[in-house]
Amino acid sequence: MREDELRVVQSGQAIATTGLSYHEDTGRIGSITHGGSVATYNWTSTVAGQPVGISYSGAGLTGTRTPDAEGRLDQIGWENGVSVQLLDKMSFN
Repeated sequence: MREDELRVVQSGQAIATTGLSYHEDTGRIGSITHGGSVATYNWTSTVAGQPVGISYSGAGLTGTRTPDAEGRLDQIGWENGVSVQLLDKMSFN
């Protein structure tokens, strides 16, 4: 059974709610919503079993995983959606 919502309750009142949606083709988590922000997972392809990209609406960030020739994780890059500049890049050997 998959959950589509997680609530934190205190004294009978919901004090925080996190929503989950699932990617139709893969059945994996497609997005997580919390506090007005959304993390969206890009499952159009995978790198080492992980989604190729993640975007965060509240922060305006997009992370992209890049594979090496054997499909292993080679790099993760983070871009700012406003100016589309590379903020950080990590390489793995």
